[in-house]
Amino acid sequence: MARFSWYGFFAGMVCFFSWTAWGAPAPAKAKGKLIISDSQEIRSLQAETFKFLQQMKFGELEANARKFRRENKRFRDGSWMLAAFYKGLTTPTERLDESDGVRFMSLPDSAMVVSLLEKWALADPESATARIALGHAYIDMAWALRGDEAAVKVSAERWKPFEERLGLARRILFEAESLKSDDPSLYHALLRLGLAQGWKRPEFEVVYEKGAALAPQYDLIHLAKAIYLLPQWMGQGGDWQRFAHEVAQKRGDKDGAILYTRIAWGVALYLGGGERIFKEQNIPWSAMKKGFKCLMDEYPGSNLNMNWFCRFACLAGDAGEARLQMMKIGNRMELEVWGSFESFERWREWVSNRDDQR
Repeated sequence: MARFSWYGFFAGMVCFFSWTAWGAPAPAKAKGKLIISDSQEIRSLQAETFKFLQQMKFGELEANARKFRRENKRFRDGSWMLAAFYKGLTTPTERLDESDGVRFMSLPDSAMVVSLLEKWALADPESATARIALGHAYIDMAWALRGDEAAVKVSAERWKPFEERLGLARRILFEAESLKSDDPSLYHALLRLGLAQGWKRPEFEVVYEKGAALAPQYDLIHLAKAIYLLPQWMGQGGDWQRFAHEVAQKRGDKDGAILYTRIAWGVALYLGGGERIFKEQNIPWSAMKKGFKCLMDEYPGSNLNMNWFCRFACLAGDAGEARLQMMKIGNRMELEVWGSFESFERWREWVSNRDDQR
């Protein structure tokens, strides 16, 4: 089995996944230039959420979850506050600034999170929110116990606790489902579980269809299925691409274009390098570009989306579009997108040296 994370994607999309009113940290500076990050509001909510968990303010957490579910609240980049809320519940604040390449937390981190969430679940037997978060946390702990080696290199001593924690996750998540929760993150967590346990396609599809019916716009549910359909998991070559195309077609023109781009974007980050989405996965840049343009029309205030649009244009070799987006970005680069100010400057230089204006 490969290493696995759902929250690395939200560092880019909720982050992505992505909160100013929540006390965002001051903008960073690089070489004397101000870097304004609209993802800071996301991390601020995550940090506030984890602080409430540490203080065992379970009532406040439950109220926030209800608000995010009821109002379908999103950030300025279009990412879901509910998804970021769950990331905050399962990620210690000091881990929020780590790179997207961190696939899962350390065992001590996971143990601390699990302990806090178990106290919440015990204190409130009717809380589906606590059980959904605990299910996510058990899955994170399972991967921390297993390690990130290829499956053939994992010892029996590590497979056993991995499977035990996944068993705990299954029990607590189906307990949450029995509480008649209308929370789409329940199905996101169950799909994570299905991937980790290697569910057969029919069982996985039942959960996916429930989640997609409950919250068709909740992107992580569709991304979960796309990951499941990768050849290194339970799919074959071309499966996830066909799925992304089909689900986007069902959504309709503008919304479908955005969903297609978000799925391809998430798979790109999951695979560890954006350029692989074009070189190895045969995703047409024209389709992703259309989705990014629709996304920018829908959420014109998002600096984060603009940076990702520019980044993928660079990786696709579209110097004309990258130049246009860089002009809009100015010095408002997003560190989580480019990695460093120096990397952003190298891409800016590449753009300025290109003659073609596709």
